[in-house]
Amino acid sequence: MPKKILLFFLFFTISIHTKAEESIILFGVEKEKEAGYYYLGHIAPLQNSKLGAGYVQRFWLDYNNFNYNLTTSNIDAKAKGVSYALGYQNSLNNNFSYAGFIGAGIRNTDLSPNDPGNKSEGTKINPMIIIEAEQKFNNFYKLNFNASSEPNVESYWSRLRFSFGETIKVGPEFTMQGDPSYDTKKMALFISDIEIGNEIKMGAKIGQSKTNGSGHEAFIGIEFVKLLK
Repeated sequence: MPKKILLFFLFFTISIHTKAEESIILFGVEKEKEAGYYYLGHIAPLQNSKLGAGYVQRFWLDYNNFNYNLTTSNIDAKAKGVSYALGYQNSLNNNFSYAGFIGAGIRNTDLSPNDPGNKSEGTKINPMIIIEAEQKFNNFYKLNFNASSEPNVESYWSRLRFSFGETIKVGPEFTMQGDPSYDTKKMALFISDIEIGNEIKMGAKIGQSKTNGSGHEAFIGIEFVKLLK
């Protein structure tokens, strides 16, 4: 990833945050035997907005490594990226909230051996779309849906969560991600919103993953969310 581009995004994020109200930083890892996903994100409101009620910016760094099967070979993939998106968050009532983002990212994907049919290979600038929705049935039950897509490389990611709990949340989650070359499905049990001090909450998950006809792989995950004031 070019250092000048990374520094530009960091400067842009910090400069907006100095004018904003509360924002959040997210850090997380999902790991299985031969694959992993690592991310660092920052979501902050723009001027005259607040988290959950107005215009926000989303800055994201991530690294993903995985493998998938073709007819004649097994492909090892490593992808690192940085993205920026502008979005809007709000709620229709006290029970339903939503958000939408439009942005772009730079992603470098290395495949070994090469896969000529994979549009993601190499360094590409990818437009992106993100949607989020949450339905609260009462103070104990929630349904949450997140999805994103990079249309030019036909990649997608989506997650559905059903949570139980008023403070600490637990429940099942289902994730699908991929592009025309591979498809991954995950099922997991998660726990989230565990207060560990200094405006930091953590969560964890354990589950199974399956990619392109390969066997099921166990995976674990952990996430930290820091509120900045």
